[in-house]
Amino acid sequence: MKEDIDSRIERAVNELASKKALMAEWERERAAEAARKALRIRKICTYGVSAAASLIVVAAIGTGLYLSHDESDVPGVAMTSHDPDPVFRGGNAGQSEIMALMDADRYEDALEAIDEALADSIIDPTLPAEQQEYMRNLCGILRYDMTWLKIRSLVRLDRKEEAIGLLRDYVREDGENQTAAKHLLNELTK
Repeated sequence: MKEDIDSRIERAVNELASKKALMAEWERERAAEAARKALRIRKICTYGVSAAASLIVVAAIGTGLYLSHDESDVPGVAMTSHDPDPVFRGGNAGQSEIMALMDADRYEDALEAIDEALADSIIDPTLPAEQQEYMRNLCGILRYDMTWLKIRSLVRLDRKEEAIGLLRDYVREDGENQTAAKHLLNELTK
């Protein structure tokens, strides 16, 4: 009978230990899942804030270009006034940096920065569908603006055939530069 009680106690202790181990494993899994959810939420918030900030910057630059254009240099091409010492801002090649390069008559460098910016518009397929659509819209705006800057740079470098090729597609897109693009295409194809 003593062996029977000892074996029961041993079996109960083993069952208790296995249940505690199983509960600890469940707790670890729950904590890991909670951490993954928190990271996902943090990523979504970061992407959302970044996208909103990008949209604000694009809108501000577009408004600045619209309000401060000077059409005396090339017919149909809006150019900002030339500052002797343009300010180059930090970060990747954004529109303000490209405009500064163009203002400094560094059109080859501007073309290189434009191509880098256009190549940098890849959308993460792991994002939620709504966020991917939002990012596609932002990339479309960026592509439209960067293509216009590229056309302007090509014209300034007297690479008119390349500019005409881009302009033929560009004039078909609705946007704030469509009228100026049509006018420039007419001027270049005379």
